Amino acid sequence: MHQEEESFLKDTHQVFDEPHQAALRAVATATGLDYSGIDCAFNCNGKIVVFETNAAMLVHDEKGEIFAYKNPYITKIKAAFGVKLTRLATGG
Repeated sequence: MHQEEESFLKDTHQVFDEPHQAALRAVATATGLDYSGIDCAFNCNGKIVVFETNAAMLVHDEKGEIFAYKNPYITKIKAAFGVKLTRLATGG
């Protein structure tokens, strides 16, 4: 499953097509959170089933070799979060 996860991280659109992307954006908008994560899957009809969405999703660097493929994406998440915090702090 690591290869499947890495492939997903490289190109989320291969799993979430535009209607799915729109649904996820709608969930994100509905939460009203500046930062959040969404844990979800597909049901047997291809619809997204959301298990959770919250502002306390854990994002951490992977130290072990087995999950090291996640680190470039974790770096991007942390950078985007930093940009968001800067904008909020400076009113920009």
